[in-house]
Amino acid sequence: MRESADFVGVVTGDVVSSTSAREPGLVQETLSRVLNDVSCANRSGMVRDFAVYRGDGFQGVVTPGDALRVALHIRMSLLAEFRRWGEKKLDVRMGVGVGRVDALGDSPGRSRGEAFLLSGRGVDELSVKPAEKRRLAVRTPWEPFNRALVPQCALFDALASGWTERQSRAAGLALQECGTERRIGELMGVGQSTAHQHLAASGFWAVEKFIEYYEQWVRELVSGEERSHG
Repeated sequence: MRESADFVGVVTGDVVSSTSAREPGLVQETLSRVLNDVSCANRSGMVRDFAVYRGDGFQGVVTPGDALRVALHIRMSLLAEFRRWGEKKLDVRMGVGVGRVDALGDSPGRSRGEAFLLSGRGVDELSVKPAEKRRLAVRTPWEPFNRALVPQCALFDALASGWTERQSRAAGLALQECGTERRIGELMGVGQSTAHQHLAASGFWAVEKFIEYYEQWVRELVSGEERSHG
């Protein structure tokens, strides 16, 4: 177990309604594959790769500025798979926590610190009002920033709930920074214009603004904390 006092981003989540899926084993298999792909695609931002626990739960540790982008990459990639199967009830619930870490273990449950506590609280918050179908919560040590993110997370959830398989996949590939729309189209087996249409229909431009806002403020807030304790 590595000792650390640095800031990290912790992404904790689970698959919603996985026990009611037609093939629960396929859900777990797909979850493991997607998490591995996301860890590899975001290698520069990974502190500890994602691991699956308790069947449909997962957790990974990333740099603070990358935490939201990585979380949304997971959601988009899994939604694409669930939509492809026709499993409309399946979704992903995630809590993103940013804070200091006291001890960084090599697997979920073996780490301690503010970031892990906040990430877990985020997941817990999402089950309080199930009728709202909230799927994303971001918690940090900075309460004004947390309050600003609540409506943004809610708007993202509302947007993502209406995505088709192709819209989810196109958005996930764009977050993976696969390059141009031509390249995204090649990976999806469609033309550039069709890839563009999928991204436009998903409202991906708004997702990018959400991520940019988060990245800018997290980096400034973390930098300010480090300077004040330096």
